[in-house]
Amino acid sequence: MSTIVIIAAAWGPAEGGINAFNEDFTRALGRALKNHDIKVVCVVAKSIATHPQVEEDNIELVILEGVKVDEPLPANLAENVKAKLEEVGLAHDVDWWIGHDIRTGHLAARLKDITHRGQLVLIHHMSYDLYQAYRDGKGVRA
Repeated sequence: MSTIVIIAAAWGPAEGGINAFNEDFTRALGRALKNHDIKVVCVVAKSIATHPQVEEDNIELVILEGVKVDEPLPANLAENVKAKLEEVGLAHDVDWWIGHDIRTGHLAARLKDITHRGQLVLIHHMSYDLYQAYRDGKGVRA
C-alpha cells in the first residue's frame, strides 16, 4: 500500500486559511484514492474532526500532542512525527510528503530526509512578505 502524508497545523477551518484549504484538499484526495490502495494520512497538531467522518473519506488523522498551532511547525518535530507514524504503522510506505509553505514545509522536508522515503510536495499559498505588509499596514516593519 502507498501512503501520502500531508502535514498541517490543524484539521478544520478554525485555525486559518491554510488549514481550511488542507481539509478540503485532503478530503478530496482521500475520496479520489479510496479504491486505489493508497492511504491518505494527515498529521496535525489540533483536530476538531469527528473520526468517522474522516475514515469515511479514506483519511487517517494523526494528532500531535503539545504542539502550538499558531506558529509554523518546526522541522525539529520530525523525529516525533516519525515515531508517531511508526506507532500507528504508517511510516514505512510513505511515497509523498506534502507540506504547506512556511507553516509545515520545513517539517515535511525534514521527514523526507530522515526517513529516506518518498517525494516532497510543498504547496505555496501566498507571498508572506506582501501579506505582512498589507496585514500590519506597515511595509517597512514587515
